[in-house]
This record gives sequence, structure tokens and C-alpha cells, in this order.
Amino acid sequence: MIELVSKDKCSGCSACYNVCKFGALTMERDETGFWFPFIDSSKCVECGACMHACPAVEKQIYTSTEPKAFIVQNKDDEIRKQSTSGGAFTAIAKNILSAGGVVFGAAINGDFNVAHIYVEKEAELVKFRSSKYVQSWIGSSYQEVERFLQEGRKVCFSGTPCQICGLKKYLRKEYENLLTVDVMCRAVPSPKILNKYIDYQKEKHPGFDRIVFRDKGRGYSYSGVALYRGNKVLYRGGSESDPWLRLFLGGYCNRETCHSCLYQTGTRASDITLWDCWGTQNYVPEWDDNKGTTNIIAWTEKGKNLIEQCEVDMRIKEIGIENIDASIKRNTLRKPNYNRGRFFADADTMSGKEFINKYAPMTVKVRVNSIIRNTMHTLHLHDTVRKAVHKVRKIKKGMKK
Repeated sequence: MIELVSKDKCSGCSACYNVCKFGALTMERDETGFWFPFIDSSKCVECGACMHACPAVEKQIYTSTEPKAFIVQNKDDEIRKQSTSGGAFTAIAKNILSAGGVVFGAAINGDFNVAHIYVEKEAELVKFRSSKYVQSWIGSSYQEVERFLQEGRKVCFSGTPCQICGLKKYLRKEYENLLTVDVMCRAVPSPKILNKYIDYQKEKHPGFDRIVFRDKGRGYSYSGVALYRGNKVLYRGGSESDPWLRLFLGGYCNRETCHSCLYQTGTRASDITLWDCWGTQNYVPEWDDNKGTTNIIAWTEKGKNLIEQCEVDMRIKEIGIENIDASIKRNTLRKPNYNRGRFFADADTMSGKEFINKYAPMTVKVRVNSIIRNTMHTLHLHDTVRKAVHKVRKIKKGMKK
């Protein structure tokens, strides 16, 4: 009987599920709400394909070419507003689609479940904008990627580093028409716990039909969770007060393997890595407009060429790799000091309100921190506006002379 990799090493990438030709493998949720592979012994022929495809058994070989680093911004401010940071992925994906290609990414549906899908039209790229702070369901995406590649179409696949490694291990060979983009992630939270948060918010803010995990209604520097009904905002909460962000950033609801991640390393299996740029003022001060900027590392020649081709849609500034090399290595996540088994067991028995009030209560300390952060943010905005007005006045005065 085939023995799959132990649960403490499994990232849930679904490479084993996609590679099994006999339907012996299924991905099922355990008590934590995360997907793990299970084998039906009556269907398994012990071919070992699942183990060969598992990146935790044998890691993907990483590129050895000289990487290049950039900071970028999409030239369309509306796209930047909808995006997590600078709207880089939309520009990259648009380039692939313009060549008749296909783009894969994580999208959230009307039931607030996140899954990998593919799109073939530029108008559908909006589904991929803004981060989804929960582990996505891969399903049969790797099989679909392979089918498109064998048809000769360009494919862009975006995901977490472990999902990129899973795809590469599944494919077993390099494809020139495949571009892989990994999004630097802190960790992947449990869909089960997200459902408790959704239940909690439905009681407090009934009728919302959309959740945005990185809403920029208060600007890039104070982005946070927002709930919408149509275009109307019903709720906004930052990392200091929103229960979901506090559970996620505190490490409570994350997949256990994320605390010893094998894939967030100094080099990647992908062509391109994307993540937030918080030091825009250090590189291009005039870009520091509180609307978002993206850090990029292009690991391969394919990735470098693609970034250059996106110049029509992005402002691009190459920077020294030494400036951001250290930041791509994820710091070891702090393991929260709590009973993990009790935490997930409570999610099965408690209502959303009871669960959130127990593990992320709105205490006096949380309220005070929220007031302080909102006040500091408001003062910063006023200072920014004051400086902008002063700059405009100087320009006008110079023009008169």
C-alpha cells in the first residue's frame, strides 16, 4: 500500500490528486478544514505516481539564472485600486491573453469559497485582483494547464509557492509556453475558520455579497477587510481590529506546514515572484501616492522578457537585487500559544459569534489600538495633503516666474 507524505509536510498542493489516473486519490478536508489526500485502496494499483509528483518528497529544481528585481505600478489607477498592491499581475496576465493564452488564478465565488479557475478574456481578470486570505481549492487545474500547453497555447499560472512547485512536479518537464507566477504568502488560512468569520459578519452586517481582503478604501497604507452589498460598503476593518486579520496574522488558523514552509526560500521554482512594496519612497519618491506598488523578482529569462513586454501597461523601475533579496525569505512564523485541537473543535460546535468572541474578542485594548491607528492614519493623510498642496503652489509660483 502506498504511503503518502505525512500530514506535517503536506501543503495540500493537489499534485498527487491530479496525477492519479485511476481515481484512487481524493482531496478531503480534515478536522482543521484543510485539504489532504486520501487513498482508496480498492482502486490503487501502487504505481507510485503520486509520490513522484509530491514536491515534499522530492523538491522542485530551482532556477540558477541571475534574477532581476523591479518595483512596478499599473498605469491604470482603477486597476491599482482593485489590486492588492500595484496591479502587476493584471498587466502580466493581459500580455498572456493578448497572445491567445489562458490565465489561471484564485477567485472567490458567491458562497465565499476560493478556488483556482482559468479565464480567457481580459474583462474576467478582475476575479483575480486583491488577495484571498484562505487556501484555494486547486481541483483539476494542473490537468487543465497541461491540456492547454499541449494544444500550444500560452498559459500563465499564479499561486502560492507550494502550488507552483506542485504544478511543476505534476508536469514533469518544462514548457516554453508556460509562465508561472508565485505570490509571496505569509501562510494559508483554513476555509473552515473563514466560514465561521463569514457567519459572524452575516449576523452583524446582514446582506453583504462581497468580501475584499485587501480593500484600499482608506488607502494602500491602511488596507484591510471590507464587506460590500453591491457597491455600498457595509464594513471596513484593519489588521488591528478585524477578527479575521487578527486570527490570520496571529497564526491561529493557518495550515500547520506553513510554520516550516519548504517553498518560501531565497530562490523559487517560478518565473516571477510578486509581493507588496512598502519602500516606494526609497526608490521612486514620486510614485509614493498611497495607491500601491508591487515588488517583482524575475527568476528566469522568460520572466525578465515578460516584464519588459508589460512596459505599455506598467511603470517599471529596475532596482538592485540586493535591496530586496532578504525580504523574499519568509521569516519563520510564530506558532501561537494555544490549544490547536480545541480551537478547531470549537469551530464545529460554536456559532460564528461565539467562536469569534472567544478567540478574537473586541476588547478595550483592541478598541483603543483601533482608535490610535485611525487617528494616526488621518493625521498622516492630512500631512500628505498639506505637502502635496505646498508642492503644487511651488510649481505654480515657478511657472508664473
